[in-house]
Amino acid sequence: MEATHHRASYEGIRGQLGKLCRVTCLTILSGCDSGGRGSNVQMRKDIFTDRWVIVADGDGLQPTDFHFKKFARGTGFCPFCESNEAATPPEVFAIRNPDSSPNGQGWSVRVVPNNRPRLRIEGQVARRAEALHDLMNGVGAHEIIVETSRHDRSLHELETGQISDVIRAYIARIADLEGDKRVRYVLIFKSHGEGAGAHTISHSISQLIALPITPRAVKAKLMIARDYFALKERCIYCDVLQQELKSRKRLIGENGDFVAFAPFASRFPFEMCVLPKFHSSAFSRMGATQRENLAVILRDVLQRLDQKVGGPPYNLSLHDRPFLRPRGTTGTQSRRTSTGILKSCLRCFVLPDSSGLRDSSTTHFAGSRRPLALAGISV
Repeated sequence: MEATHHRASYEGIRGQLGKLCRVTCLTILSGCDSGGRGSNVQMRKDIFTDRWVIVADGDGLQPTDFHFKKFARGTGFCPFCESNEAATPPEVFAIRNPDSSPNGQGWSVRVVPNNRPRLRIEGQVARRAEALHDLMNGVGAHEIIVETSRHDRSLHELETGQISDVIRAYIARIADLEGDKRVRYVLIFKSHGEGAGAHTISHSISQLIALPITPRAVKAKLMIARDYFALKERCIYCDVLQQELKSRKRLIGENGDFVAFAPFASRFPFEMCVLPKFHSSAFSRMGATQRENLAVILRDVLQRLDQKVGGPPYNLSLHDRPFLRPRGTTGTQSRRTSTGILKSCLRCFVLPDSSGLRDSSTTHFAGSRRPLALAGISV
């Protein structure tokens, strides 16, 4: 049980860190050739990352043209189910009934360390050189956020209040880890379905990785946002958000505090981004009402993904600012003026898979980044 659980956890981590830390200037999509169908092939630039994406838009495909292997839940022993608390390390955070005891039954959300973490909380970073190379100790944290005590529920199947509790757990863990001066950045992500990396984990969970560095992709976004502000004295994220609200061309949904839309330069099929209407670079500073509204829109877009596209495997990741640390400490250097202009956001995308199309003659489209709103799921 333990080996399979943690192997799957590692695969998800490897994929997420690879996506976050990978440095590319051009994303070339598979099957961008029009194939004589008259597709409109474009190159689009991601304004937040300066990355170019080749997009093949068209072919008249609809969400029903895609099919995915449905997520099959295991029926064996699960360490994350209620009454199996002894099978995990002691919890570091939990939302539970007032009359329940820690590490016992009566909880709704539970956070536990991974039994075999990629990074460990003990020790010092001790950054040093080996010849011309840099290295440091694998210090950080690797935690499992168990989103529900029920084995038969996915995140989009939970009630809004339950999803709000999951977000509350995210916030609590980020705030706690921010107090650890060794930690520079916290990555929270969710892999749903076999194709997204959850090969052996049937229970609905998210994962948290606390890093002693700031990923290069995050630093690049900070510099782009800083340069944009220096040029226009406006926030790049607020400007894009206002444009999306005005045109409503790629809009998926909105409420009083959040907007969900398909990015102009989507890199993955059915990719969507959730941004706050209020300017906030720190996810952990979110208030109770904002947390509830985030739960509402997150449940809405994930349910649409399940209903319209047939329950595809997806990855959900939180893009947050690095922690503010004074210069000269271990890790990357973060300025208050830079981190304050980076908005926190959630991004969700379906992993491309050539088997995802019903018609094998059009499998070239499986790798294209067709905007979600253009695929018939917009409001």
